[in-house]
Amino acid sequence: MAVAGMDFGYPMLLIGDFNVITDSTEKRGGRGFNADIEVREFRNFVNSSSLIDLGFSGSAFTWCNNRFGHARVWERLDRALANDGWINYFPDSIVTHLPRIGSDHCPLLLQVSSQPSRNRRSPLRFHKFWLSIEGIQHVVRRAWCGPSGASHGVRLLKLLRNTRQVIV
Repeated sequence: MAVAGMDFGYPMLLIGDFNVITDSTEKRGGRGFNADIEVREFRNFVNSSSLIDLGFSGSAFTWCNNRFGHARVWERLDRALANDGWINYFPDSIVTHLPRIGSDHCPLLLQVSSQPSRNRRSPLRFHKFWLSIEGIQHVVRRAWCGPSGASHGVRLLKLLRNTRQVIV
């Protein structure tokens, strides 16, 4: 893919069927997980493009081969990936895996705030002088008791945003 490794410079979201799983938790049934070349290429694309999986609510799997018994395979092939520009613009987005009806894939529902965030502040930068402020460790600990249930990348961005709000 030609866009890998580029700094896009604008909010970007990719959502849909990527036809690849990233680890063994995204598969049930069939042969065991194997991190073959397709998996490595997909992971490299996501990392080099600075994309973050938005996570989801609902079923853990988005595709089923519709077979019976031991031949049935479930996988998470569909996902939503965004860069931090998109996450900063739509910080409260939610991805839901809806029930499969008439397809081997379940539809993804992306809900975004009707009022996108216009906050375009620079990233939080650590300043050594903060360490000299009395009680700063307690303030930072309180800021990090934050959101859960999101993917690790989205959770980290939200925790850093919380920290910025209490420090700056």
